[in-house]
This record gives sequence, C-alpha cells and structure tokens, in this order.
Amino acid sequence: MQKIIIQKLQKIFSRIFSDVSFLEDEIEIIYPPEEFGDYSTNIALKVAKKLKKNPREIAELVK
Repeated sequence: MQKIIIQKLQKIFSRIFSDVSFLEDEIEIIYPPEEFGDYSTNIALKVAKKLKKNPREIAELVK
C-alpha cells in the first residue's frame, strides 16, 4: 500500500512542481496517531528543501 501512495504522491507533486523529482526511498509514509489522520509523509519537507521554500507553503499548494 505504501508503494501505491508514494507513486500517487510522486505523480501529484510532479504535476505541481515539474522541476522537482524524487526517488521512492526519499519519501516516507508513516501512520500517525488517529487524531492526525490515516497517513503522514515528509514529501512537503523534501520539496521545500529542494525549492528553498517553507514546507507549510508547499503543503498548502497541494492541499
């Protein structure tokens, strides 16, 4: 299931940020406490670092 989620995230982020690419092992999927949702990922942090932007700004663009 994680592989499918990662592939979908890669597809979504490549549409929004065409100049940023990721290897599958760069993206982490975790299962946070229930009050925070079903899944959590570090992809906004990775994109933010590559684009030198605030991670929250990246997350808002994808939301």
